[in-house]
Amino acid sequence: MPFYEFSANPYLLYPLENGNNCGVRYPAGYFPGRPYRTIVGDFYSNIAQDLSNLVPVRFNGSTAVSGMVLDSTGSSVTLQKEALYHIHYELMPVSGSSPETLVNITVNGVVLPQSIRQLSVNGAQVSADFTFFGKSGDLIRLNVDSSDTVSLAAGSNVNSILNITQIL
Repeated sequence: MPFYEFSANPYLLYPLENGNNCGVRYPAGYFPGRPYRTIVGDFYSNIAQDLSNLVPVRFNGSTAVSGMVLDSTGSSVTLQKEALYHIHYELMPVSGSSPETLVNITVNGVVLPQSIRQLSVNGAQVSADFTFFGKSGDLIRLNVDSSDTVSLAAGSNVNSILNITQIL
């Protein structure tokens, strides 16, 4: 039986199968071996990308997905249910950061003001946590808004994540 808790962290702590008190992290709403109880999308990228002028981040992998679809280019997530959602993103560039570089989430091409963060130092992670009310068919994108090119490095490490979880 999971511990039910609400926090800004999109991950919750669940007990191990053997009853041990130590836990393991899973995306909110995900129960190993059971159907999803909530809508959840956990997307990541570890591919090289050059981003500028509202070019969306492309995601090349996911761990848990239910109730939303990542398009074939990996740059847009389409919601399939009207609900209140929690969004968490992280981005770590290797070059191109400047005081004018912004990272944000757009829904159907419109920037969500609560998602805007400034990317000021190369190699420094930028992240955001917020809620918004989404509708079926909404297109969600993680974008870099800069006149300069911001680069994400390829490798075994993840350079960006996007987690979308239904709250209500």
